[in-house]
Amino acid sequence: MIGNVLFETQVTQDVSHGFLINELSYNVIKLHLNIAGKNIEIANYEGESLSTIKRLEELTKTDVITLLDLSTDKEQALNKYLADCYQELQVGGVISISIKQEMSLLQTDMQSCIVDKNLSDKAYFDAIDNYDQTTMKSSLTDSIKYENCSTENRIQYNAEVGIARKLVFYLGVLQKKYDVLSAKQDILAKNFTIFRDNILSDLNQINDLLQQYTF
Repeated sequence: MIGNVLFETQVTQDVSHGFLINELSYNVIKLHLNIAGKNIEIANYEGESLSTIKRLEELTKTDVITLLDLSTDKEQALNKYLADCYQELQVGGVISISIKQEMSLLQTDMQSCIVDKNLSDKAYFDAIDNYDQTTMKSSLTDSIKYENCSTENRIQYNAEVGIARKLVFYLGVLQKKYDVLSAKQDILAKNFTIFRDNILSDLNQINDLLQQYTF
């Protein structure tokens, strides 16, 4: 299974895919993108994530055999396609880390609000037992505030889950396609007619995988 994102009732698993990325490579990739003039404002990744997912999906669904069949310079066409894949895999990797970090923060905030609400609830009922109306009112106000806090974080978390699942899916599938084509790049470009049937089975497996998912 490519990627595994769990809901707020469970511990969030690491969002991962074939394109391995950790905190160090995240910073290195971000630096390279900045140098290349493709600066990503991580704080505003939401808008970037949707356009990146769209590009990942388009590259994943591109019929490479037809693309090369129609190209006069097959080597150049394949190089361009693989370069586009590599670029989007890097951008998608950065964004997936950002989403993972955001989900972790949301989950932490949500759990903190739940703890605070439980404390306020206890204080409310203790105040009733002690006939302390002032504490009772303030505790009730706090309980409502923390309940709203928990609900807001849960809603935002679940919203991130939808984006993360689609992003991680296409990152994983495109990485597989990229690996297949990269490993056989020279042979494919220079001996296209002979090699075409050899690679079709690998690409068809990817297409079969795509058919299993509906977003």
